[in-house]
Amino acid sequence: MQNTIETKEEKYHALVQSFKTHVFSDEKSWVNPYSIDGFDSYCKEKGVNKCEVLNPWNLWQGNLNADILVIGQDWGNKSELENLIKTSKEKSNNTNNKIIEFIKILGYEISQPYKTDNQTKNRLFFTNAILGIRTGAKSGSLTSSQKKCHKETWFYLYSLIQIIQPKCIIAIGGDTYEIIKYIFPLQNYNTFPEVVENNGKHNKILGSDFYAVYHPQSWSKHRTKEEQLSDWKEIAQLMKNK
Repeated sequence: MQNTIETKEEKYHALVQSFKTHVFSDEKSWVNPYSIDGFDSYCKEKGVNKCEVLNPWNLWQGNLNADILVIGQDWGNKSELENLIKTSKEKSNNTNNKIIEFIKILGYEISQPYKTDNQTKNRLFFTNAILGIRTGAKSGSLTSSQKKCHKETWFYLYSLIQIIQPKCIIAIGGDTYEIIKYIFPLQNYNTFPEVVENNGKHNKILGSDFYAVYHPQSWSKHRTKEEQLSDWKEIAQLMKNK
């Protein structure tokens, strides 16, 4: 009798193959990264085990046995991805620098993105709630129209969580939280600050503890650096107490 049990790698590979053919209905706003010249071959060269990825952020931290799954809003725009494919480097990125600082609070030392020896060293996996790549030059907050596209690809995020089965999930930013709440039954709060203040009290997501934090770019807008560092320290303590 043939053994039909699939490994995590096989399940992930099948999920990626399914996503590669997806065409976003709002093509003026979003494109599939695999529609961008060179992305497929870049992943096969740089990806874990020479494998394609579901999302460019997987190339930073991509351990399928991760204890922590970090979910960001969306990766960036088309020109930024084209630059990554060409140079294997992102432009100087303050958000990445801050994430490195925050992840260190959880006990993990990570380097800058897209170094192949860094992808599975730690039990971490990074991905985005929206898997599309923006066609325009802007990044940051999403318009109401742009947010709708997650309804086309929520299945892939759901399936990814099922495959990894992390101990905890950390959502970065209010838009990311709203997308995850669309997919999973989470408590309702009037404001995003209430969501962050109630870390440790949220429903589990497919068995994983769930936490939410502000996007690092919001330091000057909604939450100071000290407050955000405190948020991450609280998550580290909650994880330690499990």
